[in-house]
Amino acid sequence: RRARSRSPPGVASARAVGTDLALHFGAGADQDNILLVHSTILRIASPVINRMLETGMQEQQLMRILVDTNVASMKEFEEFY
Repeated sequence: RRARSRSPPGVASARAVGTDLALHFGAGADQDNILLVHSTILRIASPVINRMLETGMQEQQLMRILVDTNVASMKEFEEFY
Protein backbone atom coordinates (compact mmCIF):
# COMPACT_ATOMS: atom_id res chain seq x y z
CA ARG A 1 0.00 0.00 0.00
CA ARG A 2 1.12 3.48 -0.69
CA ALA A 3 1.04 6.10 2.01
CA ARG A 4 -1.53 8.83 1.69
CA SER A 5 -0.55 12.36 2.51
CA ARG A 6 -2.51 13.99 5.27
CA SER A 7 -3.30 17.67 5.40
CA PRO A 8 -2.65 19.63 8.60
CA PRO A 9 -5.70 20.04 10.85
CA GLY A 10 -8.10 22.61 9.47
CA VAL A 11 -6.66 22.46 5.94
CA ALA A 12 -8.68 20.74 3.23
CA SER A 13 -7.00 18.06 1.19
CA ALA A 14 -6.75 19.03 -2.48
CA ARG A 15 -8.24 15.63 -3.35
CA ALA A 16 -11.31 16.18 -1.19
CA VAL A 17 -12.27 19.75 -2.12
CA GLY A 18 -15.66 19.71 -3.78
CA THR A 19 -15.98 15.94 -3.96
CA ASP A 20 -19.47 14.56 -3.57
CA LEU A 21 -19.19 10.85 -4.33
CA ALA A 22 -17.27 8.03 -2.65
CA LEU A 23 -16.06 5.00 -4.58
CA HIS A 24 -15.51 1.96 -2.34
CA PHE A 25 -13.17 -0.66 -3.79
CA GLY A 26 -13.67 -4.17 -2.48
CA ALA A 27 -15.53 -5.33 0.59
CA GLY A 28 -15.43 -3.60 3.94
CA ALA A 29 -15.07 -0.01 5.01
CA ASP A 30 -11.29 0.23 4.89
CA GLN A 31 -10.49 3.95 4.43
CA ASP A 32 -7.51 3.04 2.24
CA ASN A 33 -9.97 1.61 -0.30
CA ILE A 34 -12.14 4.71 -0.67
CA LEU A 35 -11.64 7.25 -3.43
CA LEU A 36 -13.45 10.60 -3.16
CA VAL A 37 -14.45 11.93 -6.57
CA HIS A 38 -16.48 14.58 -8.36
CA SER A 39 -19.71 12.99 -9.58
CA THR A 40 -20.14 15.53 -12.38
CA ILE A 41 -16.91 14.44 -14.04
CA LEU A 42 -17.84 10.76 -13.79
CA ARG A 43 -21.36 11.41 -15.07
CA ILE A 44 -19.93 13.09 -18.17
CA ALA A 45 -17.45 10.25 -18.74
CA SER A 46 -19.80 7.33 -18.07
CA PRO A 47 -23.42 6.90 -19.19
CA VAL A 48 -23.73 4.02 -16.71
CA ILE A 49 -22.69 6.13 -13.71
CA ASN A 50 -24.85 8.98 -14.96
CA ARG A 51 -27.88 6.69 -15.00
CA MET A 52 -27.05 5.31 -11.54
CA LEU A 53 -26.95 8.83 -10.10
CA GLU A 54 -30.08 10.19 -11.78
CA THR A 55 -32.63 7.45 -11.14
CA GLY A 56 -32.93 7.40 -7.35
CA MET A 57 -30.95 4.20 -7.04
CA GLN A 58 -29.12 3.40 -3.80
CA GLU A 59 -25.92 4.89 -5.23
CA GLN A 60 -27.62 8.25 -5.75
CA GLN A 61 -29.26 8.23 -2.32
CA LEU A 62 -26.01 7.37 -0.49
CA MET A 63 -23.62 9.07 -2.98
CA ARG A 64 -21.53 5.92 -2.78
CA ILE A 65 -20.64 3.34 -5.41
CA LEU A 66 -19.25 -0.08 -4.55
CA VAL A 67 -16.70 -1.05 -7.20
CA ASP A 68 -15.99 -4.71 -7.89
CA THR A 69 -12.20 -4.99 -7.84
CA ASN A 70 -12.45 -7.80 -10.41
CA VAL A 71 -13.64 -5.10 -12.82
CA ALA A 72 -11.25 -2.29 -11.87
CA SER A 73 -8.74 -1.75 -9.10
CA MET A 74 -8.45 1.53 -7.25
CA LYS A 75 -5.10 2.14 -8.95
CA GLU A 76 -6.60 1.56 -12.39
CA PHE A 77 -9.46 3.90 -11.60
CA GLU A 78 -7.10 6.62 -10.34
CA GLU A 79 -5.21 6.40 -13.62
CA PHE A 80 -8.49 6.82 -15.53
CA TYR A 81 -9.85 9.54 -13.27
